Amino acid sequence: MEKKYRNLKVVTLTLAVCLGIMIAYYIFYMNPKSSWELYMSIKSSDDIEEVETLMSDSADIELQEKDINYIQNHAEVRLMQMTVIDFHDKAYLIMTDPSNDRMEITTIEELPNEVRETLIDKLP
Repeated sequence: MEKKYRNLKVVTLTLAVCLGIMIAYYIFYMNPKSSWELYMSIKSSDDIEEVETLMSDSADIELQEKDINYIQNHAEVRLMQMTVIDFHDKAYLIMTDPSNDRMEITTIEELPNEVRETLIDKLP
């Protein structure tokens, strides 16, 4: 009886570890991590439901079938990511190109005060 119980514990523990590994694999490797991976996922998707699963619940973007068809049928575009960094009295726009293995900074520009104030007003 003791041996059966121990074997059941080993099998249960093994299945739990396998399930944890599968969930971690899905979270870390199957979801897009950058705008380039998101673009490639949209480009290779089969239908709009598949694309909607990639979107965050907090995103207010509503892609339509024609938008997905446009992305899939046109040549690759240059993807850019923009980050705004606010230092006490100045704000900088940093543009990066995520399409390579290493993210490259393409531009750094100081933003005018009017733009900085508008962005600060839009913060949640």
